Amino acid sequence: MKCIEYTLRRQDAPEMIPWIRKNFPDLYVFVGSTLDDDRIIAGMCHRHPQLLTIAQLAKLDVHGFVSMIGWSFQSLQQHSDRYVIAPLAMTVTEAFQQVAAGAHFIKVTGPDLSMVKRCRADAAFEYCPVFVTGGMTPERIPSAIEAGAVLIGTGFDVTLQDHEKDITNDEVAQVMQQYLTIVHCART
Repeated sequence: MKCIEYTLRRQDAPEMIPWIRKNFPDLYVFVGSTLDDDRIIAGMCHRHPQLLTIAQLAKLDVHGFVSMIGWSFQSLQQHSDRYVIAPLAMTVTEAFQQVAAGAHFIKVTGPDLSMVKRCRADAAFEYCPVFVTGGMTPERIPSAIEAGAVLIGTGFDVTLQDHEKDITNDEVAQVMQQYLTIVHCART
């Protein structure tokens, strides 16, 4: 794996993101659950002190942003030349508008892959690059890739759900290798 997403939903994100960048300098770090509106972040910081603005995250030398909401066209145009950006889209029109404004991928979640199929259909000229997350198990990954997903994301809550909490690094590496093999096989 060459990249990870570290989510701002984790309380330790402000400390862990710099730690990851320092200890794994060749790893691309995307920050998940990002918001592109400083006013919203300011209003939410009392309940979620780990939230950081795009400017604060830029100082941490991250490579990209993933979001559970769409980004403003202004933010996409301002940041897409320097960062990989994957905002969520709920409709095909919204997905195409986000990509046209500068998004590199569109995030789609959940078990229903019809949105992926519509964004990647022949009639849409396979234009919209889709990043699928949400329950991407070894059984679901091939279907997501067949539907047209360009990127697949899955969290440790899914990948390590059947493993004990004191799992070793080697065991984590074996699980990750299994997922990489599944993705590779599905793509070929």
